[in-house]
Order: sequence, then structure tokens, then C-alpha cells
Amino acid sequence: MLEPSPCDLLITDGTVLDLDGADGRIHAAVAVADGIVVAVDPAPDVTARWAPQRHIDADGAYVAPGFVDGHVHLSAVLGSAQPYTPASGPSLFGGGGSSADIGRALHQFLLMPVPADIVEAAVAPVLAALAAGGTTAVVDAGSAGIDGIVAAARRVGVRVAVGPSVHDVLLGDAGEVVPVADAEGVLGAAEDWLTRQQSAPGDPFEPVLTVTEPTFCSDGLLAGLAGLIDRTGVAVSFHSHETSESVADHDHAHGRAAIDRLADYGLLGPRCTLMHAGSVSDRDIEMIAATGTCVNVNPLGNGMLGFGAAAERAIARYLDAGVRLVLGSDYTPSMIATGFDLVRAALMLTREAGATDDALTLEQALRMAANGTVAAGAAADLIVVDRTGPHHFGVDHPVPGLALRARPSDVRTVIVGGRVIVDAGALVTVNAGELCSAAGAVLKMVRSHS
Repeated sequence: MLEPSPCDLLITDGTVLDLDGADGRIHAAVAVADGIVVAVDPAPDVTARWAPQRHIDADGAYVAPGFVDGHVHLSAVLGSAQPYTPASGPSLFGGGGSSADIGRALHQFLLMPVPADIVEAAVAPVLAALAAGGTTAVVDAGSAGIDGIVAAARRVGVRVAVGPSVHDVLLGDAGEVVPVADAEGVLGAAEDWLTRQQSAPGDPFEPVLTVTEPTFCSDGLLAGLAGLIDRTGVAVSFHSHETSESVADHDHAHGRAAIDRLADYGLLGPRCTLMHAGSVSDRDIEMIAATGTCVNVNPLGNGMLGFGAAAERAIARYLDAGVRLVLGSDYTPSMIATGFDLVRAALMLTREAGATDDALTLEQALRMAANGTVAAGAAADLIVVDRTGPHHFGVDHPVPGLALRARPSDVRTVIVGGRVIVDAGALVTVNAGELCSAAGAVLKMVRSHS
């Protein structure tokens, strides 16, 4: 007999979510080595094939890819130090806010001179809460104090894509372009930050560029962005096509469509994500699909914030065109969403907006929320989800189980890059209580200076 192969982790007796298979599940063991899934083996003699450093008995639980929140603004948690005031009409986050107002608010938010240690303390418990609920990766779509976000992610062990946010113009009262920064200076600062980043194997941090909106970019900035991306290979995201009003504002200010400006500068493509992108024409979708551009949709955040709704059945149309979609929360201080929340929000929104019960399937929603697949060669970003609670009664399949039944409290194990960060339902990389105490002190200090 062959000697068993060494591996770091072996997860046995689980039901593996398999969105690429006809049945949607595999009764298999999952072997992990060096941060990678090396086998998904349904053989009954799997324990004879592998010699793991650690064995995890899933005991019938679901084994699935970890969730990704594809749109967060992590340092916005500092805003939770401000008192809540109810909206009395159209407002920034109360529904009906204008793109000009949102641009000005983002401009102030992104330029906050907040120390990295303050951001790290405030953000760490947010990442801890996300990890405990099964989120293994987040994409920050624009924050101040980004070095603090990187430090918090490394502490907790959750993957984070974060980096400089760029823009150089805003809109005036008449919708005109108003310069607020020098494009070369903005790009130079972003490139300097990117070149200073260092990471080791297993580092959960990945640099990314974010753009508030094409509306808030001069042609010179877009051209410079294209060159920066070519030199560094960094990914980029644009908030874009949020509402019909914001689309009209862009076209009025710049004299042509946002999709044409992005295409002309070669910014569309597999390393580009358009965030929101709910108010889109058929031509927009054709160009997005043809270039392999990804789209982030935020059904929960759109409803919570009242901005960026997925108009004109955009999600179903994207799926029909073969566009890759990822779910995000568009996180603000008002919520910390789990992948379970995002899947259900996507199902409800898409089916209601389309007035069609099958406008979005459970499998499609899970694929939009999950970090890849559980397959040999994939990153070992995995969750083990208990299904013994009474709310799982009558269901033993991971597709309806995860999409409709499971709760954050069911998450038993979370693995990021082969490293166990949640074990037996508890975060093991940091002390969550200590994180919350430190964050509370920071928010109290911020409140006292407001």
C-alpha cells in the first residue's frame, strides 16, 4: 500500500457544497495543504490516504466556500460614534440622495486624517464579527486610514482587499465639474502607497484601487489610472451606474456615457469591478460582458441606504449575459451583514423586482456570495456549518440549507488560507471581548471630539 500523503487539515464526514455538480453536493473529505485544497475525496478509505496534522470531524455538517463581502467601507464604523437622527426627506443615507451630495460626503470621508491605530481598533471587531458569521474575505470600496484596516485584517485573519481611493473632481450646484485635486498628485500618492506594501506568503491582505465614481474623475485621472494599473497589475473598482439620476449627472458633466469613458481608457476587464451598476442599458451590459468585467451588487445595502437600487431587473439581465456577479453589503455603521443575509436579500430583491419566482435560483445566489469553490487547487477558504438545530429540520442538502435555513450562529469552523480562525464557533485568533472594549474606547474618544 502507498504511504498516506501528508496534509495540514483533513475535514471528514461532511456534505460538501458543489455548485458545479449536478446534485449540488458531495459526501466527501477535504484535504488541505499549504493553504490550498489538495483533494475533495469521496473514497471511503480517505483516512488511509491522508496523514493530517489536524483532523476535523464535520459530523454531517455542511462544508462550503467562505463568504465574500464584495463591498464594505470599513472605517465608516467610526461614524457609529455619531447619534442617529431620523431622515425627514431625501437625504444622504435616507433615500433619494443626489450624486453631488454623496460625492461631497465621500470626499470629506476619504480625506479624514484619522490615525491608523484608531482605525485598526475600530475595525477589528467588525472583521471579527464577519469572520464568526462565515465571511472569509472582504473588499473595501473606499475608506480612510487604510493602513489600520490592513493591520486589523492581519490580526483577525480575514482576507481584505483595500487600497487608496481616487478622484479629482466633484459636481457643482449646476452639475458642472469642479476640480478638487491634481490628478497627477492623486495618482502619485496612490502609486507610492502601492509600492510600499509588503506581504509574505499567507498574508490575508491584497492591494486594490477604488474610485468613488467615474463622475468624479477627470479624463486625465482615468488615463493615469490605466497606466498605473498596467504598471502594477492592481485590481480596480468603480462605483458606477447607481441610479438613473446619477447616470444622467455623469453624462451631463462629461458629455458622454461612463461606460464609453471606461472603455476608451481600457479600464474595463477581468481586473475591474463595477459596484452597484444597477441602472444599466442593454449596451452597457453587452460591453461589461464582452470585456469580462465583474459587477458587484448590493441588494441589502441598497435597501438600507436608499441609494443604488438594482433598477430595470439588472441582476437577471447580467446573469442572462454571463456577467460574473458578486454580492456585497455596502457596509456602513448601520449594519454588519453576513453572507446568509446577502443571499436572502438577493433572492428577495431579484424575484420581486422581476416579478418572477425563478428570476434568481438558490445556486446562483450562493455562487454570488461564495469565495470560489471547494475543489482541488482552490484556496482553502472554507466554512463548516452545523445543521443540527431545529431550524434545519427536514432539510439535509447544502443548497437550501445554506441559502434558506442556516444562521451565523451555525458556523462552527472558519478556515482562511488553510488557517483555522474560528474553532467550535469561537474566534481563536483574537479575543473578541478585548477587541470590543478597545473599539468602544476609540468611539468614545471620537464622540468627545465631534
